[in-house]
Amino acid sequence: DLSTPPPELTLLDFAIQAEIEVVALGKVADIYAHQGISREIKANNNQELFDATLKVLKENHNQQFIFTNFVDFDSSYGHRRNV
Repeated sequence: DLSTPPPELTLLDFAIQAEIEVVALGKVADIYAHQGISREIKANNNQELFDATLKVLKENHNQQFIFTNFVDFDSSYGHRRNV
């Protein structure tokens, strides 16, 4: 899947402008066409994403927005299963 850049600035862009680090975990950077992302962390499943999110939280940055996409909830239990 190729994403299209958002047509306007998003909350992520405004966070960057305010000098807030935006950490994208999972597919978030791909979904937003890598726009408004300071740092990207990939992981393969919900457990790895939870672990990576906790690791970022423990870094204790004051100005940080952490955005995690828990892909298994979508791919294993969501629209692909016609819920």
